[in-house]
Amino acid sequence: MDDLITRLEKEGGSRELDAAITCALRVAPPDWLNESFFDPKVTWRGDDFGGVGLFSESGRKILSFHAAPITQSLDAAIALCERVLPYPEFVQYSIEKTDLSDRLYSVVLKRKKFDPNPWIMRLSHAYANTAPVAVCIALLRALEDGK
Repeated sequence: MDDLITRLEKEGGSRELDAAITCALRVAPPDWLNESFFDPKVTWRGDDFGGVGLFSESGRKILSFHAAPITQSLDAAIALCERVLPYPEFVQYSIEKTDLSDRLYSVVLKRKKFDPNPWIMRLSHAYANTAPVAVCIALLRALEDGK
C-alpha cells in the first residue's frame, strides 16, 4: 500500500493508478461475480489505461474489465470506501478545501459512533490536490493500519 500512497501523493490521479488500486484491493465491478475474483492463485494486472486483467497461473487471461475512475470521481472513490472498509455504514467523510501549500483538499475518515477521544474516532487523514485522490489516500492508509 505504501507504494500506491506515495504514487498518489506525487502523481495525483490517473487511469493507471485506478487500475493499480483496483488490483491491490481486488475490487471487481459490483455487478460481476466470478470465482476467479476470489482465487488467490489468480494474478491481477492493471494497464496504463484503466484496464484490469485477471490471469491464471499459466498466464492465460481469464477475463478483463475497466477499473472505476476512483482517482478522478469523488462518487467512485466513496463507493470504493463503502465496498472495502469494514462496517462502512459507521464511517463518515469530512472533505474540506484547505489553504495548505499546494494541497487543496483535506479528507478525514471518521467513525460515526461517538467517542470523547477524537483520535479514537479518526480512521485516517489525507491531503491531496483533488478530493478523490485524498479519499483514496485516506482509504489506503486506513486499510494499511488495519482500522
